Amino acid sequence: MQRSTRMQPVLDQTQREEAAAREALAQAQQALTEAIQQVNDLEAYEQDYMSQMRNHSQSIRTASTYHSYHTFLTKLALAIRQQVGLVELREKQQAKCLLDWQASKSRLNNMESFIQRIRAEEDAAADKKLQQQLDEMSLQRFIARQRKPGRSS
Repeated sequence: MQRSTRMQPVLDQTQREEAAAREALAQAQQALTEAIQQVNDLEAYEQDYMSQMRNHSQSIRTASTYHSYHTFLTKLALAIRQQVGLVELREKQQAKCLLDWQASKSRLNNMESFIQRIRAEEDAAADKKLQQQLDEMSLQRFIARQRKPGRSS
């Protein structure tokens, strides 16, 4: 069995690892996008809520109503801070997945190059062997023609 053929399972495994790393990166990017969108949605909601509060400030007649608005805005600000923290975590996870994928892609490229070199060596060796066989057959024919009776040298 040729060496390049024996290396195929290693190449297959390297391809599977690269595909898994690529999928993990895609999932991390999707999670980051969703977390950023959530922050944007919360911030938009906060702006809208504060705008409504300003527009209805005349209708706020009691301290408890004002306190309720303020408490809600405080909770909303906390939710935004927590979501920003989640975005930062997702960014770190995405960066790690990117590094992992780049490393697995590099290993795959190296393995493919290595197998190509092996195949080129095998092809060169096969070509050389074939050429030697052809040379040997030509030499044998030449010698056989020289030995035929009735031929003068």
